[in-house]
Amino acid sequence: MKEENCLIYEDSVQTTLYPPKPVIMKQEDTKERFNIKETCNIVKKFFNIKRRSEEDFRILIAELNNVLNKDIKLKSVDATESDMFIPRTNTIILGFKTIEEKKKGSLITFLHEYQHALGGNEWTAVAWSLTIFKDVYPRSFAKLVAKDHCLKIVV
Repeated sequence: MKEENCLIYEDSVQTTLYPPKPVIMKQEDTKERFNIKETCNIVKKFFNIKRRSEEDFRILIAELNNVLNKDIKLKSVDATESDMFIPRTNTIILGFKTIEEKKKGSLITFLHEYQHALGGNEWTAVAWSLTIFKDVYPRSFAKLVAKDHCLKIVV
């Protein structure tokens, strides 16, 4: 991997390399190692994309933890705080925005942080989360626009 092909973010703690654009995993990369099919089935069965409530994410993390034999926790915060995975406490911090008077979280961000909890680096977390979102919600995925390594809703 060459540095000119990466987005480099540095802070006082670490340097992180991100893919320069959104990445979707190739079919041959999505076999057993990444649990793509299993995760897609869980998201389809247990997640309500229209609500995206804290309760929806709590149900989703419980189901993922059960199937993948993990004990990853979820802490919800205001969207002004950073989304992240904290390895020391095995906790995903997920921000919720108020949209139409309801607090809603981002499924892509949740999946990204969950992949970090599974041990994935930034490239894997970006690719894994976007691949699952695209497979489960192709119409919603088609409405997103690339900005750096992320996909954003155009308002």
